[in-house]
Amino acid sequence: MHWSLAILVGALVLAAFITFAYNSWRSARARRRFRTAYGPKGKDLLLVYSNSPNWQNYVETAWLPRWGDRAVLLNWSERSGWQPSAPEVQLFRSVAGDREFNPLAIVVPPRGKPEVVRFWLAFRDYKHGKDRLLRAAEAELENHLSPVSRAAS
Repeated sequence: MHWSLAILVGALVLAAFITFAYNSWRSARARRRFRTAYGPKGKDLLLVYSNSPNWQNYVETAWLPRWGDRAVLLNWSERSGWQPSAPEVQLFRSVAGDREFNPLAIVVPPRGKPEVVRFWLAFRDYKHGKDRLLRAAEAELENHLSPVSRAAS
């Protein structure tokens, strides 16, 4: 009985390790593909948003003039037309997770792991006239973008 328990535990540990290794490889590959495709074009930011009345206009009038020249855009409302092999789709799927992923910003520095800034809660408060979380999240995004800008200079 003890041997079978040890084999089961060993199999579970091995499965967890394989899953972790695969996800790490997938994420690193997505980062490399994004950098290769968009880095030479000066793009180091992936913005994901949707046609929601809670944020679409804000994103398009406040964020795109500010960060649009360095951003690759993914519209969640149009995900049925996304190409699964596109570098931005693979990056989003490998980094975003399954919570508060819309709107979302992913900063992809020349080296290292991306920084993720989630905006869903901030916009939830913003639609009720509270902008503190939105301003804080935007400042966080700006802080992540600033070192990338300096590294590129």
